[in-house]
Amino acid sequence: SHSGTTPMHLRKDAMFAASAIVTEMNAIALRHENGLGTVGFMQVWPNSRNTIPGNVKFSADLRNPRPDVLLKMHEELTAFCEKIAKEHDLEVNLDPFWYFAPVEFNASDDVKAATEKLGYSHMDIYAGAGHDACYMADLVPTGMIFTPCLKGISHNEAEYSSPEECAAGANVLLHTMLEASKRIAEQHK
Repeated sequence: SHSGTTPMHLRKDAMFAASAIVTEMNAIALRHENGLGTVGFMQVWPNSRNTIPGNVKFSADLRNPRPDVLLKMHEELTAFCEKIAKEHDLEVNLDPFWYFAPVEFNASDDVKAATEKLGYSHMDIYAGAGHDACYMADLVPTGMIFTPCLKGISHNEAEYSSPEECAAGANVLLHTMLEASKRIAEQHK
């Protein structure tokens, strides 16, 4: 409908519903420890300045390192979408087309030991990105090494680690592999 000729009580504004859902995703993420919620993609139809949006398609990315909490976050989002649809007589379709269970790495102790051996500081972190290591964790002992990034920016073209920090990360990797190799060799004697 046209934005100038359609009274508010007669509108079925898909952007209004989408904005409420986006806002709720943020609230869901904040309610849960280590929760993350992101909308990184959105298409609005008909995408006209003076037309009430009739259809909005967007991504809803929820993440949490704990599978039970991630499921609860998903359930909260689903319930909210159903509520918005009912309250505003709109159709809201949730398509959970991709799910990736949180992965706990089983070689993190090797990485930590190598870091300590080299005298570097370290901390355990939740890496919310879907790295190849997540797939490898089912097959072999797996851990991840992150080097400090300028201003904490990572997974972005503005990311920067100094050559010294990169060398430190490579050294941690080398010593992690050496220690793991020794342990595996001992197990097969």
